[in-house]
Amino acid sequence: MKPLLPTCLIAATTFAACSSDTPTEADYDDVAQALTATVVTDSDGGEVGAMVDATSVARGDGKIALKLDASGKFTGNHLGLEYNYTAKCSDAEGKAQDACDKTSDKADVAVSWSGDLKLPHLTAAVKRDGNWTLTGLQTDKVTFDGDSEFDLDTEMQSLFRTATRTYKVSYSASYDAVVLDRTEHAVTGGKVTYSIDAERTASGPRRESEAQFNIDGVLEFKADGSASLTLDKSHSYKVDLVTGTLEKD
Repeated sequence: MKPLLPTCLIAATTFAACSSDTPTEADYDDVAQALTATVVTDSDGGEVGAMVDATSVARGDGKIALKLDASGKFTGNHLGLEYNYTAKCSDAEGKAQDACDKTSDKADVAVSWSGDLKLPHLTAAVKRDGNWTLTGLQTDKVTFDGDSEFDLDTEMQSLFRTATRTYKVSYSASYDAVVLDRTEHAVTGGKVTYSIDAERTASGPRRESEAQFNIDGVLEFKADGSASLTLDKSHSYKVDLVTGTLEKD
């Protein structure tokens, strides 16, 4: 598994300097809201939807609603975002396959998506690049490990207070034994660890100064299909992986 880059190094490449401001209570809530928007969206998008797509690509599902080009790349669209997948598969004996199909047992899938995300309380320009290793493709429970990088320029109406705020958010995500029930299209185990750099650029109605800050996060998936998000070991939230609803814990 690729290790997360040091937070200051990511900040240096993203915001030109290592940030040192302390996030406010509102910043924690807003970052949680932004992260949740990339985990699950309407129209079967977000990370959960991408896992379902990646599994279908790796198993050579003929019913998959994605287009295949001459280079072997699959593309699709969820809620205005373009998703791209390329996969290299092997069978249960570890032998490389010319094409992924029903006999594939393991796959390395490159996943990227980008575009303008528009949700009821959030709009964002989103870019995501990363790689997943899928194992257990011959079972109903497919395991995901890997890493990704995200960039979001977002404006949101806070779910927790009357305010509209804008942020630039860049984060690395590390996936550890995340389990997808491919028959139910539900994530039922594992965790994602985040290293987050954020820049608050504007807020209202009460004006706040601009700020840059770093946050560590952990998203843990539960057997009942829900998830818990913890930021800096101090701020906890419940995430509904079907509706995308976010609640303070």
